[in-house]
Amino acid sequence: MIKKFVSCICLLLCLVIFYACQPSQEAKSEVITSTQSISLEEVEEKIRSREDFYLYVGRPTCPYCQKFFPNLEKAIQDTQVPVYYLNTDEESSDPVKSFVSSQNIQTVPHLTFYQNGEKQTYLEKGSQTPLEEIEQFLKQY
Repeated sequence: MIKKFVSCICLLLCLVIFYACQPSQEAKSEVITSTQSISLEEVEEKIRSREDFYLYVGRPTCPYCQKFFPNLEKAIQDTQVPVYYLNTDEESSDPVKSFVSSQNIQTVPHLTFYQNGEKQTYLEKGSQTPLEEIEQFLKQY
């Protein structure tokens, strides 16, 4: 009887810890405020139109993206450079997988600059990139 009780307590504790570690809705919607949401179709159109633009690829459920985003948000505010946000959680997986593969995106978060519709450069450190380097990257073009 005691073993069942201890097992139930452990299970309950694990569930509480699991749900406490989930990102809140507030954290999930945070990305939308300083970036401009864009669909995969719109990204592909910008590339076909040979536009210059910054693209942030990430997802609100990614812990590395959650770590990276506050610095990105501050850099966007400081530089006033528009950055488009492709939320990979909201896009169907096959087209996203194809796009990610074609653009050689290995991990998220991923911040890229496209010039004349071609990928020019990206932040290599991902979530480890300090604010100053993100700002420098955004001011580069």
